[in-house]
Amino acid sequence: MYLLMDMPLPEIIYAMFTGLIIVLAALAIISLRYKISAHMAAIGGASGAVFWLGFHFGVWYPSVLILVLLVAGLLATARLYLQAHTESEVATGFLLGALTIFLSLLAIVP
Repeated sequence: MYLLMDMPLPEIIYAMFTGLIIVLAALAIISLRYKISAHMAAIGGASGAVFWLGFHFGVWYPSVLILVLLVAGLLATARLYLQAHTESEVATGFLLGALTIFLSLLAIVP
């Protein structure tokens, strides 16, 4: 992140990387005691970013949001079908990714 700050990039990129680092750190810490779905955290982050874009710019593309949520649903179904995670682990992963990315974008980008 330190090297990234030296590059002239839009603030949205810094916010996304900050959220990504927070999600990865939280996954590492939580995984020491509790199993959580990293796959769902990733798609949750994508969902949070799409939701923030609509919220921030006031331009909603329902088809994009529906597509991301459809992929999230398929991924959750696959994780549950393979019995890799329970429902709470899948939901926790999704919420962790979505809320962290959304809040990092909300806090950093003016």
